[in-house]
Amino acid sequence: MGEEKETLQIQDPDNYEGDQELVYSHQSLVMKGMRRVYELGSEELHEGADVQVLINNSPVIIHKPNQRIEFINAIKILKSGMVCDFDETMKTNFKKLNGGLANARKNLLKSQVEARSRLNQLQRQKLGVDVIYPGVFNAGLPYYNQYKVLELDYFRDLFEELVLLIKRKKYYSVGDLEG
Repeated sequence: MGEEKETLQIQDPDNYEGDQELVYSHQSLVMKGMRRVYELGSEELHEGADVQVLINNSPVIIHKPNQRIEFINAIKILKSGMVCDFDETMKTNFKKLNGGLANARKNLLKSQVEARSRLNQLQRQKLGVDVIYPGVFNAGLPYYNQYKVLELDYFRDLFEELVLLIKRKKYYSVGDLEG
C-alpha cells in the first residue's frame, strides 16, 4: 500500500480568514477569567504541600496544589487578556500598584539584610541564614512570608482595578452579570 503524502501549503497570513462559524467574544473570555478568579479567591489560599496520609494502612503522598499561585496566575491571565482595553486611568493605577509592590519588596529585602547582620554566627546557622543572596528572600527569616502577603494584596488590588476598568468600559449589562 502506498502512503499518500499531504502537501503543506503556506499561505499569506495577512489574507487568512478564519472559519466564519467560530465566534470570538472578548467579553465572554473576560467574564470566564473573572469567574475563575472569584472561584479561586472565595476559598482560603493555602500554599502547596505534599501531605502523607494513610490509605488502607499504607502511606500515600498526596500533592496539594498551591492555591496562592493559582489565584495569582488567574489574575495575571485576566490582565493579559484585558491589556488591549487599558485606558489611561488603568495604566496610571497599574504603574502605581507595580511601584508599590516593588518598593515593598526592596524594603523587605533591606530589612532582611539588616536583621541578619544583628544575628551572631550561631543564630545564623540555626536559622539557616549563613548566606543571604542579594535580591532573594531567605526562608529562615519572616520576610518572605511578609512579601507573599503583600503580593496577594497587590493582586487583589489589581483585580479590583480590572473590575473597575470593566465597569468604565461598560462591558456588561445588568442581566449579563447575574449568575
